[in-house]
Parts: sequence; structure tokens; C-alpha cells
Amino acid sequence: MPSIDADRLLGDLYELRKIGAYKTGVHRPTFSPEDLASRQWLAERMGKAGLEPVIDGIGNVLGFSRAPGRKMLAGSHI
Repeated sequence: MPSIDADRLLGDLYELRKIGAYKTGVHRPTFSPEDLASRQWLAERMGKAGLEPVIDGIGNVLGFSRAPGRKMLAGSHI
């Protein structure tokens, strides 16, 4: 099992929260320019990680791996 690079993970979260930053939080209404940008950001990160990213018709961001072996499935809000 690969290890998690905590610094990279936090760096990614800090980068993502810049998209739609509002006061002390984040505001990205569904399908707003900020929401679409955050989905595209995630798809690009998936591509850099070696996954094949797809954004479906309702905005789900999926990352497919053709690598052999075990896979991990995770779901969450962006």
C-alpha cells in the first residue's frame, strides 16, 4: 500500500480551497464557475496521478486506473 505524503495532501487541500474562497470558508454553488473549476482541478490532479479522469453529465469526477492489482474506491464532496 502506498504511503500518504501529508505535506502534499495538505498542499492540495489549501490549493483547492482557493477556488471559491469566501470570507472564512469556500462558496461553490453547484455548476457555478467556481464549482466547475474545482471539478476540473480534481480531474487534472487525477491525470497527474496516472488515472484516466472523466467528468460525467452530472458533474461526478471519476478516476479510472488500468493498473493491475488492488484498487481503492473513495467518494466525497470536492
